[in-house]
Amino acid sequence: MRRSVLRHSHFWKITMRHSFFRVIAIVIIFTVVPSFAAPKKEKPVEPVKNTSGPEVVDRVAAVVNGSPITLSDLDYRIMLYKKSRAGQKLSDRNSVLDQFINEKIVEQVAEEQSIHVTDVRVDNDIADMMKQSNISDRAVFVKKIETEQGMPFEMFRMQIMRQLLMDQVMTYAVDFTSPSRQDAEEWYQKNKNIPDLVQMNYKQIFLRTRNDSFEEQKAVSARLKELQNQLEKGVSFEELARRESQDPESARNGGSVGWVMLSKLDPMIAGQVYQGYRQGGMGMLRSSQGYFLVKYVGKRTAPFSEVESQIYGMLSFQRRVEQFTKWLERRRDNSEVNIYLEGYVRTKKNEKSAGPVRR
Repeated sequence: MRRSVLRHSHFWKITMRHSFFRVIAIVIIFTVVPSFAAPKKEKPVEPVKNTSGPEVVDRVAAVVNGSPITLSDLDYRIMLYKKSRAGQKLSDRNSVLDQFINEKIVEQVAEEQSIHVTDVRVDNDIADMMKQSNISDRAVFVKKIETEQGMPFEMFRMQIMRQLLMDQVMTYAVDFTSPSRQDAEEWYQKNKNIPDLVQMNYKQIFLRTRNDSFEEQKAVSARLKELQNQLEKGVSFEELARRESQDPESARNGGSVGWVMLSKLDPMIAGQVYQGYRQGGMGMLRSSQGYFLVKYVGKRTAPFSEVESQIYGMLSFQRRVEQFTKWLERRRDNSEVNIYLEGYVRTKKNEKSAGPVRR
């Protein structure tokens, strides 16, 4: 499928390396491990109150197989979640402590198996996301993440490192049966009307903004209005696109983008594209990259052949997650976990926690 400027989304792709399903699954694993019977080892330990001597500058919230989790680490993670739109609901101490405990267990298994994730690996992963988003400037990417995800980039990078480590531990820990073609077809038939499978067909004229200054925005917007006037006088959209559009690939095709997944559009304009299609005709859109004149052509559900591999990947990952959750649950029950957090209650089996979502 051809790519275009308008087509690029941020790092959310329907691939298993950087997918919505993957991130949601990771948060669920780390925060909602079922508890059928609270093991004796996890009974909260009465905190020791300091009545004399030097001031205590930090306290231990829990100890997992001899490895401590401090109260300051816990509160810092909560602070980061509160800054994130995606994690605002995941800010109570019980849930976040459960997340820390499960992360500790995964890290300890990784250490036992000599599984490591280096800073270089994380940076390469981020570079790959930047490439998929058609962004070469790291500062621009950082701003994009912090603006669109509502989270500090530090938190985003931390999530990537944990995700990569969990992926490797999951591969070591889990055996599962791959989904069949019938499984994929059944999922497609049941979910073919969800927004993630919607495709849009449109044509575009793109004018890039060189900077964020008011003068630049005004100049580019005025130029687009001039092009709109030419269209109203009878000049064909395709002719203007070939001559004026600054997206070379679509310009060669008279502005045609073809069929593109709505979920892969820049989140800043995906909703505008869909709304514009419902209203019919043409529209002027603005994104972080520039301005667009868009001519709407059609809407459909993506053919199974075009999303088959993504569905296989998603179903495979879901099965791995199910098995990994059970494995992690057993590891926790067999670990020495002492809780020092006052009022701690372990997350229940069916209790849900908020995690990162695709806009």
